[in-house]
Amino acid sequence: MSNLTKIFVLYHKQSPVFKSDIFEPIQTGCADNDLDLGMLKDNSGDNISYKNKHYGELSAWYWVWKNYLPRHPELEYVGFSHYRRFLDFLHEPENSEPFCPIKKNEFAQIFESYTSSLIENILKDYDVILPQELYSTGYTVQEQYLKWHPSVDLDNLIKIYEKEFSQNYDMLRSFFDGNKMYTCLLFVMRRSSFEKLCEWMFNLLFRLETISNWEPYTDYASIRVAAFLAERFFNIWIHLQGFKIKEVNSYLLCDELPKTKNETQLPQKKSKKYDFIFSLGEACSSTQAIRSANLQFASYPLDWLFGANFSTRVNILLSGFERFIEKNDLTYTNHQNGDKHNPCNIYYNQYNNLVFNHDFSSGVPFEKAFLHVSEKYNRRVSRLLNNIEKAKSILIVYIETPNCQQPTTDEEIVTAFSRVKEHYPDKKINLLYFHNDCEQNTETYNVIQLSPFIEKVITNYKSKDSISLPYAVNNQILVKFLRKYRLNLSFSFRIRKFCIFILVKCVPFKFLRKKLRKKYHI
Repeated sequence: MSNLTKIFVLYHKQSPVFKSDIFEPIQTGCADNDLDLGMLKDNSGDNISYKNKHYGELSAWYWVWKNYLPRHPELEYVGFSHYRRFLDFLHEPENSEPFCPIKKNEFAQIFESYTSSLIENILKDYDVILPQELYSTGYTVQEQYLKWHPSVDLDNLIKIYEKEFSQNYDMLRSFFDGNKMYTCLLFVMRRSSFEKLCEWMFNLLFRLETISNWEPYTDYASIRVAAFLAERFFNIWIHLQGFKIKEVNSYLLCDELPKTKNETQLPQKKSKKYDFIFSLGEACSSTQAIRSANLQFASYPLDWLFGANFSTRVNILLSGFERFIEKNDLTYTNHQNGDKHNPCNIYYNQYNNLVFNHDFSSGVPFEKAFLHVSEKYNRRVSRLLNNIEKAKSILIVYIETPNCQQPTTDEEIVTAFSRVKEHYPDKKINLLYFHNDCEQNTETYNVIQLSPFIEKVITNYKSKDSISLPYAVNNQILVKFLRKYRLNLSFSFRIRKFCIFILVKCVPFKFLRKKLRKKYHI
């Protein structure tokens, strides 16, 4: 008897292939890629493979919908997995969040137990199988999206939806104002439901594409705009159907599980010394923690900026801050930073997703303010690149905001930082990456060695102010860990630092201090 279920596993690069009677590998983005993985491809027949850079896994959806299903009328259930993310049909969820890490060889043994009858028995009582919902405690779904992706596409798609489905607009608004969603587009559902989903989704996205210009986008979070929007609107469609949902366990496949050591007390070992330590983000709290630990004494370009994830910030650094701040890239968000003493207009950089919270003073015309701000950031860029060039040993610190709802995966951290190592082959350069876990005791630091050059620290550094200020942290928790790092300070630097201290104490006017520092190079 033939199977009634087919789950398509999406691949775009070499990786262990999971194939069975019900799991069918398919390679995506084949129209612009000569790589042949020896499996189904998304670029034959009626296809949108050439749009894969914007549509991501949806190019496989479209190909299955238009080409595979018409040739297989016997199929009753259709699903999708990724090469490193899978639903688990055997076990009930064990964790509060989806995608529990598992070694690939361990999952391979579980994979052999997945059968068509196992899945079909679940779908006798449910309409769709999904991973657990991901909850946010600090952002709404819409705020989380806008943190990483351009607002114009979401705004336009919402307008299209409102015009097309005005009677269901309240459902859309409820979802985007809420704090939970199904992520990563993993599912199994009835064939007829999948066909309706494709009809609905591609109708919206193709209409969006006719009024959009995605070619100027350069970072991953913007280029893959259709896929990220589809991930959100998939949730809306699911809720509109009134489906009975079965949430199951889910896995994230790893070569090796990270080795974790639980440090209830910080290790009493020799301090780690570096010539230069600087922050790559994710917000001002990072540089504030480094400064409080006496590891940084000047401002650098990414210190005080919000938005743009770790990978994007690495791209900015390695490009030499190309097109870092240009007038035509800046959009006023119609918001101010809320500082009573120095209110500033908040500007969003459409090119690199950075948000300038503290730079454009309210009441100062944009043209005038931009001259001052661009000069300031050019100075900070030059300072950073010069210090990197001079230093032999460097530590980069990155502190995720406590309420980060799209954290960078370990694999993405390692991949991005490997490019930093390649870019600076003659430097001893390491990464210290902080990730917040609200369930963890604040006195505990779980330290994971992602590579010989990357240390990931998991602890609870969320501040009581994080609900209203998503970037707010408990600085004391971070500084306590940072105390084990030290700067190799030259004698000349110590003299310069002392002179600056005297200036601050003895010269009351900031403009005069700047003049003296410039004249005497201190």
